[in-house]
Amino acid sequence: MPQIVLCVEGEARLGDELVLRPGESAFVPAAVPSVTLSGKGTAYRAEPGAFTK
Repeated sequence: MPQIVLCVEGEARLGDELVLRPGESAFVPAAVPSVTLSGKGTAYRAEPGAFTK
């Protein structure tokens, strides 16, 4: 399922390579089977039909 990840505070690491800082976002295509979100901060993940923190 496609997702958009938005960092609003601190730092969020998406997978092993991408670091998001406040105000930055990333699109995760549906073809990606899974992605790890880690770091110290607050990030929101949106996907069709759902909204999670």
